[in-house]
Amino acid sequence: MALWACWASVVLAGAPEELPAVRIEAKGRIAEEDSAPLRRLQLVGEFTVSRSGSTEHSQPVWLHVSGSATSGVDYEALPWLVSIPAGASAVTIPVQAIKDNVPEGIERVVAEVSNCPPETRPPLGAPCYGFAIDAARARATVFIREDGLTVATVHVTKPADRDSFPVGETI
Repeated sequence: MALWACWASVVLAGAPEELPAVRIEAKGRIAEEDSAPLRRLQLVGEFTVSRSGSTEHSQPVWLHVSGSATSGVDYEALPWLVSIPAGASAVTIPVQAIKDNVPEGIERVVAEVSNCPPETRPPLGAPCYGFAIDAARARATVFIREDGLTVATVHVTKPADRDSFPVGETI
């Protein structure tokens, strides 16, 4: 009876490749439902998802979106998955406000980059992707306002009618 034995050796050359670091920023921090009374196009918010490291391959990145604004009601729905194309270091995502004629004040759209898809019921069954997340820039916020002007209203309750404040008093 003959026994055969085989051995293989593997030689690693060079250091292991570092994972790319992914981050998100709000480059356009304000989106408007309407630009009135100003005569200009309404502002469109914008998130920029970028990466460091090699751009040889595309980089898929999951977005988790939250905030006080409602997707599909206050702004056009954002994608859950974006891809930074091969050869590029960033991709932009517009935040287009929807005019709903409902006075709501300023609302927020918060986007956070993630390796894995958002939790859904039933689960998406989608893969997670390998990259590092820049903890200081893991999330960003775009603000949605009603129109081109931000108006603040102050209701003074004291002093009563026709009374006055003493000079130098903080109100």
